[in-house]
Amino acid sequence: MMKLDKMTNEELIGLYWSTNDEYVKERFFEKNLKMVHGEVNKFRPNKQQRDEMVSEGYLGMLKAFNTFDVDKGCKFNTYGTLCIKNEILMYLRRQKTINKYTYYSLNQQVENNEDSFTYEEITASDCVDSDTYTMVQDKLRTFYAMADPRERKIYYLTKVKDLTQEEISKEIGLSRPSVARYLKKIKNKLQ
Repeated sequence: MMKLDKMTNEELIGLYWSTNDEYVKERFFEKNLKMVHGEVNKFRPNKQQRDEMVSEGYLGMLKAFNTFDVDKGCKFNTYGTLCIKNEILMYLRRQKTINKYTYYSLNQQVENNEDSFTYEEITASDCVDSDTYTMVQDKLRTFYAMADPRERKIYYLTKVKDLTQEEISKEIGLSRPSVARYLKKIKNKLQ
């Protein structure tokens, strides 16, 4: 038998289902703990929320492990990441008061002033096919849930109004280098 540490996730899952060896399952989960923590970190939670999200992420990992089909030709990391993220998002949806992790409808007005816009308007110009469109919508929802009002405004002015950094700095009263720093933070949050 190959060393378990050198086996891919797909090989470990296949080995577990063929042998029902609990040690293989344990090694699989030990090997993939970083995947759960990586997904949780994308939400930038506080300590209490982090513990809850990690627990939910582990449930997502377990569901992914139990439902992954090696024969479909998909990589486990792709499938597992989606299952983990979905469990975390379901946890957040169950919370009635989510603090800064509020999720929005795509047709909901993002700003309540003359610069009002919807998520639909932002993503429509960025996407070509439906898969990309859905991915951008998800990233945008997450971004708007985590972003502060100034970051939202700068993103809006950049993507919807198509203003330059100089024009944005004049509009909101920041220096151009400050706007550049905000845009860099925004870009990092959207990746």
